[in-house]
Amino acid sequence: MITILVDIFLTFLAGYLILGILFSFYFYIKGASQIDEGTHDSPWHFKLIIFPGVVIFWSFLLLKIWKKS
Repeated sequence: MITILVDIFLTFLAGYLILGILFSFYFYIKGASQIDEGTHDSPWHFKLIIFPGVVIFWSFLLLKIWKKS
């Protein structure tokens, strides 16, 4: 029973992280400049630094972008 719950949790976590990685491509191309215009021509160093946060908080960032447009 516990192994089934762990499998379900890990599958959900993997799906969430995969969606976060896919969202990060959109976020770097278009979404970041919608939230903050100063990030429009940001260097790759900046994008590398914020990558873990974008992957983890992708759902909140998507809502913020959605509200801005």
